[in-house]
Amino acid sequence: MTPLDDDPLTPQTMIDGLPFGDMAEHLDELRGRLIWCVGVWFVVTMLCFALSPQALNWMKLLAPAQTAFIQITPGEAFMASFKFSLFAALGLVLPFWLYHLLRFVSPGLTQKERRVMMPLATGGLALFTLGVAFGYWVVLPQMLTFLIGFGSNLAQTQLSIGAFLGFCTPFLFTSGLIFQLPLLLLGAAWFRLISSRQLVAQWKYSIVAVLILGAIITPSGDPFSQVVMALALYGLYGISIVLIKLVGR
Repeated sequence: MTPLDDDPLTPQTMIDGLPFGDMAEHLDELRGRLIWCVGVWFVVTMLCFALSPQALNWMKLLAPAQTAFIQITPGEAFMASFKFSLFAALGLVLPFWLYHLLRFVSPGLTQKERRVMMPLATGGLALFTLGVAFGYWVVLPQMLTFLIGFGSNLAQTQLSIGAFLGFCTPFLFTSGLIFQLPLLLLGAAWFRLISSRQLVAQWKYSIVAVLILGAIITPSGDPFSQVVMALALYGLYGISIVLIKLVGR
């Protein structure tokens, strides 16, 4: 018997440097966590759907007063409520998903990285919530007032409930994702892809970038909404520079 035959970690029992047993355990753990994540998302979606009438009345407050909502096709309100519930549940289960993600990757992290991951996850959730709130209370009302009010003297405004929610819900979710900018830049700095000095030096180009991004996020043509979103993005850019300096990058 050769020395390799005595070695329990021979090439025949290894895949990419991991023993078959360890890899199987990782796959089982990953499958179990995915099942839990999807299952919880499904349950929360059903709960959100049960509460969707109240939530949709809350969403309708975004539209200008006297706006009439109609259902054009059979089942439109049902499908609109279900899609809204999917997005709402996704936002609610993000903490649960992040928890399982951190638990899955934590064995491969150093003690220092583990201490950093939880504050980053908490900060990400806080920024997502702040982004949704900013979109709901600041940007979306102005955008809808402009879009719905334009031409109101020429035609009566009646909104399809499905089209209305299809416009508002993805925008709010995107607004929450956009507010993750500080964490994205902080992660890039952590891996030494960028530095705070580089971000400061590129401030002129960042103005153009946030203006373009603000226009993409708020494609209503309303200059007020675009400027407000651009200012928020540039504020997040400044916060990113401060955070990167604090971590010594």
